[in-house]
Amino acid sequence: MELICKTDCTSTVFHNRWEIAPFDCEQGEQLPSDVFHGYSAHGSDYEVAWHYILEVTESDQVLHHNRFVKRHAVKITTVIDACNAQLEACVELEPGVYHDNDGKYKSFGKTKSGLQFGPILISEVLENYASLLSNEQLSDVTIHVDQKKFYAQRAILSVRSPVFAAMFQSGMQESALNRIVIEDIEPDVFEEVLRFIYVGKVMGLERMAHELLAAADKYALDRLRKMCERHLIDHITQETVLKTLALADLYHAEELKKQAVRFICDNIKLMQSTDWKAFVDSHPDLVVVILSAMTID
Repeated sequence: MELICKTDCTSTVFHNRWEIAPFDCEQGEQLPSDVFHGYSAHGSDYEVAWHYILEVTESDQVLHHNRFVKRHAVKITTVIDACNAQLEACVELEPGVYHDNDGKYKSFGKTKSGLQFGPILISEVLENYASLLSNEQLSDVTIHVDQKKFYAQRAILSVRSPVFAAMFQSGMQESALNRIVIEDIEPDVFEEVLRFIYVGKVMGLERMAHELLAAADKYALDRLRKMCERHLIDHITQETVLKTLALADLYHAEELKKQAVRFICDNIKLMQSTDWKAFVDSHPDLVVVILSAMTID
């Protein structure tokens, strides 16, 4: 007799922002977003990657303030790129579609996808933790990054990062003064590090994946490190591959290093138009790795 096991799952909700500027598509055209990454509420074993496809279902012009502007009807769907569990995904748009003064639609606000693959609904919990970010009244440690101050809680930092835990437990000056000074990370990058520590997600990964990878390594944030590596692997370009390879080697990101070397081998003729000469002079060991890979191929 065949036994069938069924598990009822609740929804884990992710909030993603996808900006399209300018937006001037025609009917029938489809736009894919970048790939987003996350984990289910059930734990880090349930990793998922997804992207959105926006399709213009109708396009026309309307008279607005004595001038004709384009108007679009659209639908958006979620595509699962990678997942180690079965799931269903739905998407909601909020608060709607905006347009600029030229009548071109440029943003679809926040896109909320409900991914069903975990037994625990944690969106409310995450919202509560998010409210603690830079809450001065409830903080017990101040973090100075350049000219910006961040207010945080020692307990949360310690639980999430063994580096912060060691800092507070070692009797260092930071522990005694409840004051931390960080000089090697930009404020906008550290803000996303804090966001990840508190709610397990970041914003602007596409803009600062390299910097967040370095920060994740510094503070031993393994999940953030994986998110950065996955994003960089999915977005290797001619312009970024040398920087990506150098960082992958520095932080022992072996899969990222492998993919970067492969990209260079496949596009070696195009690399002369990049900072290739400076890279050769500063990273001769990596040049040897590239040449070795080309010989094997």
